[in-house]
Amino acid sequence: NGKEKDLWAHTITVKVKLHTFDVLSRARSLQQGRYIQDGDELVAIATELFHEVREKFDGPVFSVRLLGVRCSNFQQKAERLEVERMSIKRFLSNDVSRSPKRSKPQLLCLGSRASTESSILPVVCARDISPKTVAAETALCPVCQQSLPAKDNAFVNRHVDTCLNGDGVRQAVTEVSRSEPARKRRKHLLTDFFSQ
Repeated sequence: NGKEKDLWAHTITVKVKLHTFDVLSRARSLQQGRYIQDGDELVAIATELFHEVREKFDGPVFSVRLLGVRCSNFQQKAERLEVERMSIKRFLSNDVSRSPKRSKPQLLCLGSRASTESSILPVVCARDISPKTVAAETALCPVCQQSLPAKDNAFVNRHVDTCLNGDGVRQAVTEVSRSEPARKRRKHLLTDFFSQ
């Protein structure tokens, strides 16, 4: 039990085994710095993930044989409090260093304070943009190396799933399996497992 051990989960995974023994899984990491311990919140997220798995399934019959929910990327309360304290200190120190009294005048601003009827453009100043900020806002797809918005975890997951289920990966796996020589499997006897 997470509450008894004072554990807070960051990533929730739902794994579904169908009557055909096919295994489907879906995972969600919470927003940075957010952890859960409450059972109701965990059930709500697991239910959403289960519905995502069910919607993505394209077979004729969706009959569940086994359903599992896993929590990972744990933190204990003491660690969480320390991280929160450090991030508040960092935020306050950045806020003080950016105060109008100490900062240089803004020379270049992208965007506009003027709004159109359809949208309001945010003001982004050049002094606020750093390479670390840009790198933190994008994620690189490990399959196709495409740059993706890191803030939308669901979009990144869908993109990686699409890449992994694509024809290119299937062809590569097929080529590798064809290039390896077929191995003959010999039948094992019960004594093979217990003899030295």
